[in-house]
Amino acid sequence: SAKEATKLIAVLKKYNIKMPSVYIGSVLHEKDEIEKSIKNILEIAEVVKNYGTKIIVTNPNPIAWGSDKLKTDEQLVLQAKALEKIGESLKVIGLKLAYHTHDVELKAGAREFHHMLQNTSPENLYFCMDVHWVYRGSQNSQLAVFDIFKMYSNRIIELHLRQSKNGIWQEIFSADEDIDYKQFAIELMKKKVRPHIVIEQCLEKNSPNTMNAVEAHTIDLKEIRDTFKPVLKP
Repeated sequence: SAKEATKLIAVLKKYNIKMPSVYIGSVLHEKDEIEKSIKNILEIAEVVKNYGTKIIVTNPNPIAWGSDKLKTDEQLVLQAKALEKIGESLKVIGLKLAYHTHDVELKAGAREFHHMLQNTSPENLYFCMDVHWVYRGSQNSQLAVFDIFKMYSNRIIELHLRQSKNGIWQEIFSADEDIDYKQFAIELMKKKVRPHIVIEQCLEKNSPNTMNAVEAHTIDLKEIRDTFKPVLKP
Protein backbone atom coordinates (compact mmCIF):
# COMPACT_ATOMS: atom_id res chain seq x y z
CA SER A 1 0.00 0.00 0.00
CA ALA A 2 1.02 3.64 -0.32
CA LYS A 3 1.05 3.84 3.48
CA GLU A 4 3.49 0.92 3.75
CA ALA A 5 5.66 2.43 1.00
CA THR A 6 5.93 5.65 3.00
CA LYS A 7 7.04 3.71 6.11
CA LEU A 8 9.56 1.70 4.08
CA ILE A 9 11.10 4.77 2.46
CA ALA A 10 11.71 6.33 5.88
CA VAL A 11 13.78 3.28 6.88
CA LEU A 12 15.62 3.14 3.56
CA LYS A 13 16.59 6.82 3.89
CA LYS A 14 17.98 6.15 7.37
CA TYR A 15 20.36 3.52 6.00
CA ASN A 16 21.01 5.21 2.64
CA ILE A 17 19.46 2.38 0.62
CA LYS A 18 18.02 3.05 -2.83
CA MET A 19 14.87 1.44 -4.19
CA PRO A 20 15.12 1.29 -8.02
CA SER A 21 12.08 -0.97 -8.32
CA VAL A 22 9.11 -2.20 -6.30
CA TYR A 23 6.99 -5.33 -6.57
CA ILE A 24 3.22 -4.95 -6.21
CA GLY A 25 0.58 -7.69 -6.33
CA SER A 26 -2.56 -7.21 -8.39
CA VAL A 27 -5.83 -8.85 -9.42
CA LEU A 28 -6.45 -8.01 -13.06
CA HIS A 29 -8.62 -10.86 -14.35
CA GLU A 30 -11.81 -10.08 -12.37
CA LYS A 31 -13.89 -7.06 -13.41
CA ASP A 32 -14.77 -6.14 -9.81
CA GLU A 33 -11.11 -6.12 -8.72
CA ILE A 34 -9.32 -4.48 -11.65
CA GLU A 35 -9.97 -0.85 -10.73
CA LYS A 36 -8.98 -1.49 -7.09
CA SER A 37 -5.64 -2.91 -8.21
CA ILE A 38 -5.04 -0.08 -10.68
CA LYS A 39 -5.81 2.51 -7.98
CA ASN A 40 -3.46 0.79 -5.51
CA ILE A 41 -0.58 0.58 -8.00
CA LEU A 42 -0.92 4.21 -9.05
CA GLU A 43 -1.12 5.42 -5.43
CA ILE A 44 2.07 3.52 -4.59
CA ALA A 45 3.74 4.84 -7.73
CA GLU A 46 3.07 8.44 -6.71
CA VAL A 47 4.85 7.79 -3.40
CA VAL A 48 7.87 5.82 -4.62
CA LYS A 49 8.65 7.94 -7.69
CA ASN A 50 9.76 10.71 -5.33
CA TYR A 51 12.35 8.35 -3.88
CA GLY A 52 13.86 7.54 -7.26
CA THR A 53 11.96 4.35 -8.09
CA LYS A 54 11.78 3.81 -11.85
CA ILE A 55 10.25 0.34 -12.24
CA ILE A 56 6.94 -1.01 -10.96
CA VAL A 57 6.84 -4.82 -11.16
CA THR A 58 3.56 -6.69 -10.95
CA ASN A 59 2.62 -10.36 -11.12
CA PRO A 60 -1.15 -10.55 -11.63
CA ASN A 61 -2.57 -13.05 -9.14
CA PRO A 62 -3.55 -16.53 -10.35
CA ILE A 63 -7.08 -17.88 -9.85
CA ALA A 64 -5.82 -19.32 -6.55
CA TRP A 65 -2.28 -19.75 -5.25
CA GLY A 66 -1.20 -23.39 -5.49
CA SER A 67 -4.10 -24.29 -7.78
CA ASP A 68 -3.86 -25.71 -11.30
CA LYS A 69 -7.02 -23.87 -12.33
CA LEU A 70 -6.25 -21.50 -15.18
CA LYS A 71 -7.82 -18.23 -16.29
CA THR A 72 -10.29 -18.25 -19.15
CA ASP A 73 -9.55 -16.56 -22.46
CA GLU A 74 -11.97 -13.79 -21.49
CA GLN A 75 -10.09 -13.21 -18.22
CA LEU A 76 -6.76 -13.07 -20.04
CA VAL A 77 -8.12 -10.41 -22.40
CA LEU A 78 -9.24 -8.32 -19.39
CA GLN A 79 -5.85 -8.74 -17.75
CA ALA A 80 -3.84 -7.70 -20.80
CA LYS A 81 -5.99 -4.60 -21.26
CA ALA A 82 -5.53 -3.70 -17.59
CA LEU A 83 -1.74 -4.07 -17.84
CA GLU A 84 -1.72 -1.83 -20.90
CA LYS A 85 -3.78 0.78 -19.06
CA ILE A 86 -1.51 0.72 -15.99
CA GLY A 87 1.63 0.89 -18.09
CA GLU A 88 0.31 3.85 -20.03
CA SER A 89 -0.59 5.70 -16.82
CA LEU A 90 2.81 5.02 -15.26
CA LYS A 91 4.61 6.18 -18.38
CA VAL A 92 2.97 9.59 -18.00
CA ILE A 93 4.61 10.06 -14.58
CA GLY A 94 8.00 8.71 -15.68
CA LEU A 95 7.80 5.11 -14.44
CA LYS A 96 7.86 1.78 -16.28
CA LEU A 97 5.61 -1.23 -15.67
CA ALA A 98 7.20 -4.69 -15.81
CA TYR A 99 5.35 -8.01 -16.06
CA HIS A 100 6.55 -10.82 -13.74
CA THR A 101 5.51 -14.47 -13.72
CA HIS A 102 5.73 -17.53 -11.53
CA ASP A 103 5.20 -21.04 -12.94
CA VAL A 104 1.42 -21.12 -13.44
CA GLU A 105 1.56 -18.62 -16.33
CA LEU A 106 3.70 -21.10 -18.27
CA LYS A 107 1.06 -23.85 -18.19
CA ALA A 108 -1.17 -24.76 -21.15
CA GLY A 109 1.37 -23.76 -23.77
CA ALA A 110 2.27 -20.65 -21.75
CA ARG A 111 -0.94 -19.07 -23.03
CA GLU A 112 -1.23 -16.55 -20.18
CA PHE A 113 2.43 -15.54 -20.38
CA HIS A 114 2.46 -15.05 -24.14
CA HIS A 115 -0.92 -13.32 -24.27
CA MET A 116 0.28 -10.63 -21.86
CA LEU A 117 3.36 -9.81 -23.93
CA GLN A 118 1.81 -10.36 -27.35
CA ASN A 119 -1.20 -8.13 -26.69
CA THR A 120 0.39 -5.16 -24.95
CA SER A 121 2.66 -2.42 -26.25
CA PRO A 122 6.42 -2.73 -25.61
CA GLU A 123 6.46 0.93 -24.61
CA ASN A 124 3.77 0.34 -21.96
CA LEU A 125 4.66 -3.11 -20.62
CA TYR A 126 8.20 -4.34 -20.06
CA PHE A 127 9.31 -7.79 -18.92
CA CYS A 128 10.71 -8.65 -15.50
CA MET A 129 12.22 -12.06 -16.22
CA ASP A 130 12.34 -14.25 -13.15
CA VAL A 131 14.73 -16.71 -14.73
CA HIS A 132 14.16 -19.65 -12.40
CA TRP A 133 10.36 -19.40 -12.44
CA VAL A 134 10.56 -19.63 -16.23
CA TYR A 135 12.84 -22.65 -15.80
CA ARG A 136 10.51 -24.34 -13.30
CA GLY A 137 7.36 -23.43 -15.19
CA SER A 138 8.82 -25.11 -18.26
CA GLN A 139 9.39 -28.37 -16.37
CA ASN A 140 12.99 -27.50 -15.56
CA SER A 141 13.98 -26.62 -19.11
CA GLN A 142 17.04 -24.44 -19.64
CA LEU A 143 16.19 -24.55 -23.35
CA ALA A 144 12.91 -22.75 -22.61
CA VAL A 145 14.76 -20.11 -20.57
CA PHE A 146 16.99 -19.20 -23.51
CA ASP A 147 14.14 -19.39 -26.05
CA ILE A 148 11.99 -17.01 -24.00
CA PHE A 149 14.97 -14.70 -23.66
CA LYS A 150 15.35 -14.69 -27.46
CA MET A 151 11.66 -13.91 -27.93
CA TYR A 152 11.38 -11.08 -25.41
CA SER A 153 14.90 -9.79 -24.78
CA ASN A 154 13.94 -6.39 -26.19
CA ARG A 155 11.42 -5.97 -23.35
CA ILE A 156 13.54 -7.15 -20.42
CA ILE A 157 14.06 -4.35 -17.92
CA GLU A 158 14.64 -6.40 -14.75
CA LEU A 159 15.95 -9.85 -13.81
CA HIS A 160 15.20 -11.86 -10.67
CA LEU A 161 18.03 -14.31 -10.02
CA ARG A 162 18.49 -17.45 -7.95
CA GLN A 163 19.85 -20.91 -8.69
CA SER A 164 18.89 -24.53 -8.16
CA LYS A 165 20.69 -27.85 -8.10
CA ASN A 166 18.80 -30.89 -9.37
CA GLY A 167 15.66 -28.74 -9.32
CA ILE A 168 16.00 -27.63 -5.67
CA TRP A 169 16.61 -23.98 -4.81
CA GLN A 170 20.03 -23.39 -3.28
CA GLU A 171 20.73 -20.95 -0.48
CA ILE A 172 23.46 -19.18 -2.48
CA PHE A 173 23.79 -18.20 -6.12
CA SER A 174 26.24 -19.97 -8.39
CA ALA A 175 26.66 -19.59 -12.12
CA ASP A 176 26.93 -23.22 -13.15
CA GLU A 177 24.28 -25.46 -11.58
CA ASP A 178 20.88 -26.09 -13.28
CA ILE A 179 20.90 -22.81 -15.21
CA ASP A 180 24.01 -21.73 -17.09
CA TYR A 181 24.07 -18.12 -15.98
CA LYS A 182 27.48 -17.50 -17.56
CA GLN A 183 25.92 -18.19 -20.95
CA PHE A 184 22.89 -16.13 -19.97
CA ALA A 185 25.17 -13.17 -19.24
CA ILE A 186 26.82 -13.64 -22.64
CA GLU A 187 23.40 -13.56 -24.34
CA LEU A 188 22.54 -10.35 -22.47
CA MET A 189 25.76 -8.81 -23.70
CA LYS A 190 25.08 -9.89 -27.30
CA LYS A 191 21.66 -8.26 -27.22
CA LYS A 192 23.00 -5.21 -25.35
CA VAL A 193 20.44 -5.75 -22.60
CA ARG A 194 21.47 -4.20 -19.28
CA PRO A 195 18.60 -4.85 -16.86
CA HIS A 196 18.17 -3.99 -13.22
CA ILE A 197 19.25 -7.12 -11.32
CA VAL A 198 17.47 -8.36 -8.20
CA ILE A 199 19.15 -11.08 -6.12
CA GLU A 200 16.61 -13.44 -4.58
CA GLN A 201 16.91 -15.90 -1.72
CA CYS A 202 14.30 -18.63 -1.63
CA LEU A 203 14.47 -21.77 0.50
CA GLU A 204 12.13 -24.71 0.03
CA LYS A 205 11.92 -28.26 1.32
CA ASN A 206 15.35 -29.96 0.96
CA SER A 207 17.16 -26.65 0.26
CA PRO A 208 20.49 -26.32 2.07
CA ASN A 209 20.13 -24.05 5.10
CA THR A 210 23.58 -23.57 6.60
CA MET A 211 23.93 -19.80 6.92
CA ASN A 212 21.92 -16.69 7.66
CA ALA A 213 20.51 -14.33 5.05
CA VAL A 214 23.31 -11.75 5.33
CA GLU A 215 26.04 -14.38 4.93
CA ALA A 216 24.25 -15.83 1.91
CA HIS A 217 23.67 -12.42 0.36
CA THR A 218 27.34 -11.48 0.72
CA ILE A 219 28.28 -14.55 -1.32
CA ASP A 220 25.42 -13.94 -3.79
CA LEU A 221 26.54 -10.38 -4.43
CA LYS A 222 30.11 -11.38 -5.25
CA GLU A 223 29.01 -14.27 -7.49
CA ILE A 224 26.53 -12.15 -9.42
CA ARG A 225 28.98 -9.30 -9.86
CA ASP A 226 31.51 -11.77 -11.28
CA THR A 227 28.99 -13.57 -13.51
CA PHE A 228 27.24 -10.48 -14.88
CA LYS A 229 30.22 -8.17 -14.97
CA PRO A 230 29.91 -7.62 -18.77
CA VAL A 231 26.40 -6.15 -18.41
CA LEU A 232 26.48 -4.43 -15.03
CA LYS A 233 26.38 -0.65 -15.11
CA PRO A 234 29.47 1.04 -13.59
